[in-house]
Amino acid sequence: MTNWEFSVIDPRVTDHLKGSGVAHAVIGAVSLAVHGAPRYSDDLDILVTDTSVLDRYFWVGADITPTEIRRGDRDDPLAGVVDFPTQPGQIPVQLVVGKGYAPRVALETAEENAMLQCPVVSPLGLALLKLEAGGIRDLQDLVALDEAQRILTGWRMLQAVEPYITKLSRSAQSAWSRLQGMTSPKVDSPEPIAPPPVAPKTPAKDDPGSRGRSR
Repeated sequence: MTNWEFSVIDPRVTDHLKGSGVAHAVIGAVSLAVHGAPRYSDDLDILVTDTSVLDRYFWVGADITPTEIRRGDRDDPLAGVVDFPTQPGQIPVQLVVGKGYAPRVALETAEENAMLQCPVVSPLGLALLKLEAGGIRDLQDLVALDEAQRILTGWRMLQAVEPYITKLSRSAQSAWSRLQGMTSPKVDSPEPIAPPPVAPKTPAKDDPGSRGRSR
């Protein structure tokens, strides 16, 4: 896994987003690691939904200038992507401009992370984003997330995500069906019940052995 734990996100990016009032949150592999399911990554993705970041004019006056801005077409699941130069010891940052229901919920439920000095999507927001991505790696990430959160917080992904499914895209709903086959709903086992005590057997009155012993 990358050494993101020992790095801080380039503040030139996040400070400009904050100063411009643009809601943002860390997503991807780093957010998985924050929630207990680490896997390798050599970059860091930050989610926004404000398309103004795709205009170079937005970055005028910022302490950093994007190296590349790519806009998605109408059928693209993303509105666009913004790349930035990287300084030694910092994680390469990519700004992902999402669109639709899942990115909106992901930003609304994100929480500030003191170590990264940036908001991070919640397990719920991460699950919705991964379902919209819908790849096999995304579903595997969700299985790992579910297992980690069960241990760390008691959060149950299947129950938590269920109310949001009808508002996702058809492809995300299809991914949800596949995910349910990969994730077994583990029910907490009840405390074992002790068997009732067994009363000692009383010899019957017509038991010959009983009559013999009574003499």
